[in-house]
Amino acid sequence: MSPQRKPSSNIVSEADSKTVRTQTSSGADSEASIKSIDRRSNPRLKRKRESNSEQIAEMMAEMRSMFADFRAHQSSQDSTLEKISSSMDEIKAQNLELRQTVDFVSNKLDSVQTQIDKLETDRNKNLQYIQVLEQKLENLERYRRSTCVEIKNIPHSKGESKLSLITQLSTLANVLNTPIDPQHVKDIFRITTRDPNMKTIIIEFNSVLTKEHLIRKYREYNKSNSTCKLNTETLGITGPRNPVYVSENLSPQMKRLHYIAKDFASSNGYKHCWVTNGKIFLRKKEGTSLILINSEHDLKNLEKPNNIE
Repeated sequence: MSPQRKPSSNIVSEADSKTVRTQTSSGADSEASIKSIDRRSNPRLKRKRESNSEQIAEMMAEMRSMFADFRAHQSSQDSTLEKISSSMDEIKAQNLELRQTVDFVSNKLDSVQTQIDKLETDRNKNLQYIQVLEQKLENLERYRRSTCVEIKNIPHSKGESKLSLITQLSTLANVLNTPIDPQHVKDIFRITTRDPNMKTIIIEFNSVLTKEHLIRKYREYNKSNSTCKLNTETLGITGPRNPVYVSENLSPQMKRLHYIAKDFASSNGYKHCWVTNGKIFLRKKEGTSLILINSEHDLKNLEKPNNIE
């Protein structure tokens, strides 16, 4: 076999050298080309840089102006906030003063309310005490009048005296068939009324028994003479014929209660309403129980449906 030939080292080395020279030559040309481009584009870059610098300067100036405006606005806001803060402090001070005033007034009101409550309590106690005193006075007044009777519709005569009044009383007692000894009369007089010619005669006896006996005889006479009850004509008094009334001498309070009781009796179907020994009684009808009336409250209780028959 014929031996293989190896490439010659000289040939390889020459090829490598050519490649190196080619690369070197190419690199040098590129660098020269870049430098040539740089020289041609340099004025444009310079103008662009100057333009950018101007824009940056304008932006910086604008930002400085904005910061200045911001500082001025911030300063104005700070001043406003200081004013607001000062106003808030004043308001807080006023609120504190107002709260103190309200607390003071509230304490005063509490004190006044306490005094009012105390006065109201004292007033109620005083009213109760006054009622007790009034009732005691009423009881004394009833006791003082317990021996008295009053005679109405006997005309007043000129020159009238207690003696002439005793004479008229004796005449009346004889008509009622119950003679009265003048010694049984403690006092006799007239009281002022609306009609000065018909002043009521008040007779005070020495005992309650004499008074009750005269009133009982008067009622019996009127009952037995229902068509011609006691009047001025039966007593021999000249002038118009007027009915003569004999009744107990009640206190003003009892007179008012008696008037109300009579009105109540006629409005609610009660047949009888009368006064005995200073006390007022009602009776629904014959055979029913007596109802003692001590006050208007008793009449109000009778107005309830379960009490009205």
